[in-house]
Amino acid sequence: MESSSRKPDDDAEAWYDKGVLLGVQGDQVNSMKCYDRAIEINPYLAKAWKHKGFLYRKQDDVENAMKCFDRAVEINPNLAEAWLGKALLYEEQGDKENAMKCKIRAIQTGKL
Repeated sequence: MESSSRKPDDDAEAWYDKGVLLGVQGDQVNSMKCYDRAIEINPYLAKAWKHKGFLYRKQDDVENAMKCFDRAVEINPNLAEAWLGKALLYEEQGDKENAMKCKIRAIQTGKL
């Protein structure tokens, strides 16, 4: 039986899960650090990009939030929550047309 050479510190999913847990507990700073580590290990972990986007939105950092949501849907165009995150940002900026396009795209994923 082969032993895995993967260490917990190198497990992007574990870092992502820890980020979610810390976020639920209200620790946004350490939650963000966990998402950053997860992305460092696996830059294609779309759900970590999505969660980073929502954390940036909570901090009113629209530019970084949008970059994260954009990256998430670039990696996984069927990630409905990232499309909804983009829609929220557009709505908050008064851009109803782009907000509606993102909502429609979220619905088209079939994941809502």
